[in-house]
Amino acid sequence: MSREAIHYWKCDRDSAFHGIHERSEITLSESELKAALEDSLGRKISSMEYQNSPGNHLIWRVGVESDSAHPEYLVRVEDGPEGDGYLAVESFLLDKVRGEGVPTPRVIACDSSRKRSAYAWQLLQNIVYPNLQFWNTKGELSLHQIAPSIGEAIAKWQQVPVAGFGPFQPEFVHERATLKGYHNSYSGYFNLNLGRHLKALREGDFIDEVEESKIIDVIESRHDLLNLKQGCLVHKDLALWNILGPSDGVAAYIDWDDAIAGDPMDDVSLIACFHGADTVARVLEGYGRIQPLPSDYEARVWLHFLRNMIIKSVIRVGASYFDKDLDFFLIGSKSSGEDFKTETKTRLHNAVEGLEQGLPLTEIPSL
Repeated sequence: MSREAIHYWKCDRDSAFHGIHERSEITLSESELKAALEDSLGRKISSMEYQNSPGNHLIWRVGVESDSAHPEYLVRVEDGPEGDGYLAVESFLLDKVRGEGVPTPRVIACDSSRKRSAYAWQLLQNIVYPNLQFWNTKGELSLHQIAPSIGEAIAKWQQVPVAGFGPFQPEFVHERATLKGYHNSYSGYFNLNLGRHLKALREGDFIDEVEESKIIDVIESRHDLLNLKQGCLVHKDLALWNILGPSDGVAAYIDWDDAIAGDPMDDVSLIACFHGADTVARVLEGYGRIQPLPSDYEARVWLHFLRNMIIKSVIRVGASYFDKDLDFFLIGSKSSGEDFKTETKTRLHNAVEGLEQGLPLTEIPSL
């Protein structure tokens, strides 16, 4: 499947929200997966343990016989009906990003061809740290200390050469070892499926027609910000659960399967989707240590904060996240599904106001 018509995979794929809703059963054969891994590695798999994950991939911890260097790996499986092969793009990206000095898991093997199985799989080095959301939920995360290093990492991975805009074309990775987006203009990618996303929010009673019109008008009023001549690498799903490490540091950035060529402030804006102005400021501080901020960086953060909150709202409404229990990874132990819904609406409206009124980033709310 081509991602040319995809703005964001988790809400734009043909089988919307596949793997995001709780799975009632695992339909693929573990023995078939084990055989594929053994065939690729040329070694026996000594153990396979399924891991529950809130993401859209199936994950197993895998032990390999006679492998003292890496006794344990992770295998990620994309089993959606679309036949998506973006895991191969992500595998290429992980090496490129690590080459810029940003820690990522090493890719041991990957098969996204779907020639030998009905799914794509990727075998990764297992990083023996939890994600940072684990520490955050326990109240033990030193985010103030870590945030500048996140900004530095964003600035570093933007050094990876890309062409075009939007999701990357797998054939360019396979045939030319280059990253080229499907779209010739950034505005074409940015506005892709915007109307459909807003319609989904309106039909889901998350926004009304007045709010929908205002969002469209506010985005159009800053259309000048979309006139990018050159894109950069954007993780596009930067959040604490996609960063592994101890409570006071970073060991690896993971889950690059939504990566695109886009705006330099897009990943910074994703921090604003979950954290307050102080954290955003610390991330920007770190970014500025590696490369200068755009002169209009505040407006760009607001614009992408808004677009990303639209995407996240579509996923949260469509996947019924607001009906989840308190142990759901996005809700946290001190709130409820209804509180999470209110927080999501507040951040969406804050992004609209920030962009419309040209507010300083100090107006990004804290949790």
